[in-house]
Amino acid sequence: MGESARRRILVVDDNTAIHEDFRKILGGEADTGALSDLRAALLSQGVTPQRWLQYDIDSAYQGQEALEKVCRALAEGKPYMLAFVDMRMPPGWDGLETIEHLWEKDRDIQVVICTAYSDHSWEDMLERLGLVDNLLILKKPFDNVEVSQLACALTEKWCLAQQVRLQLDNLEETVEKRTTELRRTNERLQEEIAQREKVEDRLRHDAFHDRLTGLPNRALLLDRLRCCVKRAQRDPDYTFAVLFWDIDNFKFINDSLGHRVGDELLQEVAKRLVNGLRSLDTVVHVREDIAARLGGDEFVVLLNGIRKPNNAVLVAERIRAQLSVPFTLSTREVVISASVGIALYDSDSGDAEELLRNADTAMFRAKQAGKARYAIFNENMHTEVVRRLELENDLRAAMDRQQFHIFYQAIVELGTGRITSFEALLRWKHPDRGLILPDSFIPIAEEIGLIVPLGRWVLQKACKQLRIWNNRLAPAQAISVSVNVSKKQLLEPEFVADVERVLRDTGIEGRNLSLEVTESAIIEASKPVAEGLKQLKQLGVQLHMDDFGTGYSSLSCLHRFPLDVLKVDREFVKTLEARRQYTAIIHAIISLAHNLGMKVTAEGVETEEQLVQILTLDCDYAQGYYFSTPVDVLTATTLITSEPAWLTRV
Repeated sequence: MGESARRRILVVDDNTAIHEDFRKILGGEADTGALSDLRAALLSQGVTPQRWLQYDIDSAYQGQEALEKVCRALAEGKPYMLAFVDMRMPPGWDGLETIEHLWEKDRDIQVVICTAYSDHSWEDMLERLGLVDNLLILKKPFDNVEVSQLACALTEKWCLAQQVRLQLDNLEETVEKRTTELRRTNERLQEEIAQREKVEDRLRHDAFHDRLTGLPNRALLLDRLRCCVKRAQRDPDYTFAVLFWDIDNFKFINDSLGHRVGDELLQEVAKRLVNGLRSLDTVVHVREDIAARLGGDEFVVLLNGIRKPNNAVLVAERIRAQLSVPFTLSTREVVISASVGIALYDSDSGDAEELLRNADTAMFRAKQAGKARYAIFNENMHTEVVRRLELENDLRAAMDRQQFHIFYQAIVELGTGRITSFEALLRWKHPDRGLILPDSFIPIAEEIGLIVPLGRWVLQKACKQLRIWNNRLAPAQAISVSVNVSKKQLLEPEFVADVERVLRDTGIEGRNLSLEVTESAIIEASKPVAEGLKQLKQLGVQLHMDDFGTGYSSLSCLHRFPLDVLKVDREFVKTLEARRQYTAIIHAIISLAHNLGMKVTAEGVETEEQLVQILTLDCDYAQGYYFSTPVDVLTATTLITSEPAWLTRV
């Protein structure tokens, strides 16, 4: 309350004259010097007291009336600061009763007891009631200065108390507000900490688990493998095994059915693996690159604490049988097989990484042996793998070091005996291992992705050489060149464009280039491959089916492909002398091919007797050591320009 506000005082007395006396005393007279000094003492240091205090004086003649006025004042928000209460107010409440009722409603009101009994000791009674410290006594008749002092002091006390209370309320409100803010901040921090912990838990989980299948990943596998190795080193009776699984032909499933079906299949495989093992075993979905052969279709099973090595084989067979049961996926039913490599821990197994590599090596051996089977790792496998890895590394650098060379083997037209074509055969002149034949490095080149640039190089090199030869020959004597093409080359989107560019750059006609594709690559041709073969035919390129008879193709399906020549595999020719019944088979093949408008080349003709038999079967072309081994460019050039030796032998 401001200094200039009027101060409300209630006088409770049954005597009207007393009310008039209070109004005269407090009705606006100037402060005496004593009052001014008192006010200065009550106020803070440095505050200049006002010379005038203004009071609003209200009257009540009975205790009940006083209580009503106090209640009304509180309701209006204009409470009384001070009440002068007469000790005796018959009838009704006396002074003390009135004061008790007033304080029940307004504990802050200051009270002065007014009494005419100057010789009566009220202090004893007030002390018994516990009020001696809260009440002041004013003896009648009043001393004007004393009344003014009491009014000034007690209303000032009330104002100061209200200021303190307001400050306390503000402080309490500030503290409460700050406490609320701190509580909310703490709650927010707790939420952030909980969220951060959840994120950290998720990151830890993701760091050690595969997102697609939810299985542990290679990092967690290696950690568990290291624990197993340490335990095995402490306990000679403890052993464990690693099973490295690979889904056979998974890439074909992905390419033909789509990656969504492939992912769904991987998830279902993971479930079967987990359901088929003990809780203490570990199933891992491996996606990281190991030996550059992983494509997301490999799983590792850690068999923890097996009793004897044969148990690992039993588990492998059981799981393999479970995986052979058809998978019912969202779009279709899929049947798969799997190959597994088994690595058993012993004192010579090395660390966790080596044990995992051993299992991977054994799995690769199972693949080589025909898939859908298991293989147990041994040291011989390790030696072979090391040798193979060395060969891979050398193969990657062979092109830059110009270690590849092309040899040419003659293809003879049996009707005339002259060379009409050469097959370009790739050879690798290794600085340490000598001449390496394609069977030893072409499969590796396909696996490591080198076959496409290598095939492009062979095509360009052979076509350039053909151009040189045909420039020396008369147009009627022009020859052609045959180049082997792998299935991976046919799947390359730019393959047809590469062939067209080579033909254009070298200036040879498409009919002088023959592309030899294996029987399996053609029969298994996907839609892109079939479309590529059609586009090659539009360029005029000749298409040959190589190694015919080694696969599982049906003679009745040959008409579906734009083929020009069938090359009968050398195994048929080789057995003509020992098994006369093969003559009928080859004759049937030649007859069917001629009916379909195709020519036939017999591969592997090595003896004169084989040649004679081939001639009797109306075969079109022949190729083999009887005519010429694969030779270098200079020797091949000599064969073209000189009289062939075989013409004088037949």
